[in-house]
Amino acid sequence: MDGADGTASEVAPGEVLAKAVGRAAAWLGLSDQELLQALELQAPSGELEAGSTAWHSALSLIHLAYRLEHLAGDQHGAQQWLRGSNVGLGRPPIERLVEPGGASALLDYTHTFYR
Repeated sequence: MDGADGTASEVAPGEVLAKAVGRAAAWLGLSDQELLQALELQAPSGELEAGSTAWHSALSLIHLAYRLEHLAGDQHGAQQWLRGSNVGLGRPPIERLVEPGGASALLDYTHTFYR
């Protein structure tokens, strides 16, 4: 990527991840509050710190979106799965997603169906 003066400009990895998780959250139909809870953040930030809990939660949420696309077939199916009742979880998956460690837990849960 070139800067305004023609030199190469660097984009921080945390900024790239923040944009990617924002797209995944929008695809999943998450509200801003649900995204903050899933990332275990108190307030929005433009960048995620490498190695932080939010960083790892963001990676899990992105992987979860890809996995749900594969399992559910499309965006609508993924959103329905996330908000629908789930016998295995005993509640809608969105309720688990917004708890601490939720993105990682749901990613692990969906792994049982993804072979």
